[in-house]
Parts: sequence; structure tokens; C-alpha cells
Amino acid sequence: MDLLERTLDLCKLYKIVPNKLLGQNFLINEFVLDDIISNVEEIKKERNVKKLNILEIGGGFGVLTNRLVGIADKVFLIEKDEKLFEGLLKIEKSFPGRLKVVLDDALKLGDVEKRNDGDIENNDLLIDKVKEFFGGEEFFVVANIPYSITSHIIRILLEITYSPAEIIIMIQKEVAERICAKDGDDSVLSISAKFYSFPSILFLVSKDCFYPVPAVNSAVIRLSKNNKLKISNKKDIDNFFKFIKSGFSNKRKMLYHNIASIYRKDKDIVKKILINSSLSDKTRAQDLCLDDWLRLWYNFNRY
Repeated sequence: MDLLERTLDLCKLYKIVPNKLLGQNFLINEFVLDDIISNVEEIKKERNVKKLNILEIGGGFGVLTNRLVGIADKVFLIEKDEKLFEGLLKIEKSFPGRLKVVLDDALKLGDVEKRNDGDIENNDLLIDKVKEFFGGEEFFVVANIPYSITSHIIRILLEITYSPAEIIIMIQKEVAERICAKDGDDSVLSISAKFYSFPSILFLVSKDCFYPVPAVNSAVIRLSKNNKLKISNKKDIDNFFKFIKSGFSNKRKMLYHNIASIYRKDKDIVKKILINSSLSDKTRAQDLCLDDWLRLWYNFNRY
């Protein structure tokens, strides 16, 4: 029986109609599973990891979970769907002490609260359970997540205090290309990813590898944690990203105009800061790489 037949049978067994709101497109290609596992093992070898702990987000019918337990010392799995959770508990019983399955929302890895500026702030909650299970040791994230929460969940994973050393995650191909954009074609998303990690695309995945078939193709990306952040103070980091967002506030306009408008600065002064930062006054936000933003932000605060 191939993976598609198994998936259809399990859908009938658990009376599951794939939920678009939960992004339930089940992986039905064994070769993609092979590629994910081989990449995880290669990264483990590259980092010389002695004990492999993995956080999986969204277990589905456990096809990836079973593979992960085969190579990891411990796997912590978060599943939001109650019906799928019941099935995953049966797998958990086969690996006592090595696999922990919890019914929860991965977005609650950090307590997401709205602040006055509309941004998010994470106060560790669910991640504390992960930390306890792994004994505070280093861990990887391996996941095939709903595309609707991609940016949100990636930001949480990068920003939480007990953050993963590696994130190997399947996301929409176009979003993967944005995250891993080359310098000169950046966005707030890619700058954020590059600030906290070293992003790269591992391989592409056709939409035909899923049931039901989604509208878009996918990609598996790697986000390797950057342990040497150029800004360490949380308040400064928040201000830095507020500054970047101001630059991208209107993509049609030049950078100096956006910054001057948001911060109510004289446009000529902002132009001067750009030039003193070795940038053209005709620069647009997407033209800047991470180092450009850091230099500009530093000079802007000094002025």
C-alpha cells in the first residue's frame, strides 16, 4: 500500500476531511520524506550533534514522526487537530520516553500578545514544556506547517529565548524564495530571517506530493541559528525592526521619504544620513542588505 492509499484509509478511519483553515495537505511522497531525513542527518553530522532532539509541528498521520523517532533521541510533537492527536497518541505509546505528543497550538510556543505598535511579543509558555522534555539541551525544529502561519511561526521560533539551533521547515516555494532572497532583493521577512539565522533552500517539493493537492509548490528551507547577533538588547532589536518596517512602509517611494514620514524628520537630514552611511539618497528599502540596515540604523540614532 502506497502512502496515498494509507492516507485515504486513515482519513476514512478518523473521519477526517482535510481542513483548509488548518492547512491540512498531507505529504504522500516517500522520496520527500527520505530527503528531509537525509538532510536532518547531514546537518546533525555537520554540527557534530551527539544527542538529537527534535520539535515537530503538526504531525498529521505521523508519517514524518515515525521517521524522526528513528533518527532522534527525543521528539516533541505539537498537534492542533484533536482527531489527528488521538492517532498520534498511539504512536507515542510505541516510543515511551522518546516521543511526547501534545494537543496544542504551535503559535502558543510564545504567548502572543498585541502591543501598542501592533507588533507581537512572546512570553515563553508552551516552549517551557519543550525545554523540560529536552532537559534544556539543543534541539532542531522539523516541520511541515500550514502556509497561512509561516511568517508568524518562523518569527516565534527565531525570537523565543529557548530557540532551536536549526529549523528545517517546509513552506510555500514563493515564501521560501523571499526568505532566502539575495542581497538587493530583500524584504522585512528576509532581513528578519538573516538577522537571526543563516537561511537557505534545501530542496523544492512539487504540489503533486500532497493530498489534497494544494495550489502552490513548496520548498524545504534551513534556518541555522546565528549565535552572534549584532544587536543583543531586546529593546534595541524592537527599535531596529521598527526602523526597517518604516523603510518598507511604501515600496514605491524612496527610502529617505518613508523614514522621514514615519519619524517626522526633515527629508534633507535623512538624505544626509543615507549618504553618510555610504548609501545613495535614491536608495529604496529592498536595495539594502542586513549590514546596510544596521549601519544606517546606527547612524540614524547618532544624529
